[in-house]
Amino acid sequence: MVNFGRILAFISGSVIGLYQWGMMIDWLSEIFGSIIAFWLSSMLMPSIIIFPFLHRWIEGAWPSTTYLALFAVMYGGVILSIAANRLTGELDEY
Repeated sequence: MVNFGRILAFISGSVIGLYQWGMMIDWLSEIFGSIIAFWLSSMLMPSIIIFPFLHRWIEGAWPSTTYLALFAVMYGGVILSIAANRLTGELDEY
């Protein structure tokens, strides 16, 4: 169960990262061009907590419900992993 929670958090966190990266490329390509925007978006990626506020400021709307659902699934996976570890002691031997 610990590994299931980790996999769940990793997959949803990766999808959130790709969503953020795509939005950053879209925003920055209007200013700097596509090649520089690709590089800058890799270097200037905001945190997962700050991004919704940045999206609200730039786009004028909150991110889609898919983003927020993936955010909840990611933290659900983290909580599941921690709870399974505490209940089973699966990670105590490491």
